[in-house]
Amino acid sequence: MKASYLLLSAVLVTAFTIPFRSAKTQAAGAGSSVTAKNVSVSALRTHYNKQGITVSWSTPSAADILDFILQRTYDNPTSSSAYWENLTAIPCAAMRSFTYTDKEVFPGTISYRVVALRTNGRRVLSEIREVKVDSRK
Repeated sequence: MKASYLLLSAVLVTAFTIPFRSAKTQAAGAGSSVTAKNVSVSALRTHYNKQGITVSWSTPSAADILDFILQRTYDNPTSSSAYWENLTAIPCAAMRSFTYTDKEVFPGTISYRVVALRTNGRRVLSEIREVKVDSRK
């Protein structure tokens, strides 16, 4: 059972892995593929309950967005060495509100953000929301 879970986790992480540059890298002139805190993602919220942590967000306009990628980290979210794990990729379509429940949470401070993938190839980062989990409910 544990081996199956680890294998499934590895497959999911691999399936949703995308090349990523931090906003710090962009500011240093290494590329312009990431824009921080743009209006593509708004109203990012988190809620901790028995099922896990529910993350919800919306977008004012879905016109130029292909997908959203929800990410989490247990590291310091402002560190350039933080490992951001891709939890899910959600096609934008015509929807403007999105929800995902992270059921595999462990004690600690968990930070979440959303990456909006735009039609022009740019990635737009949402603001970061943190949730402190003292123990499993």
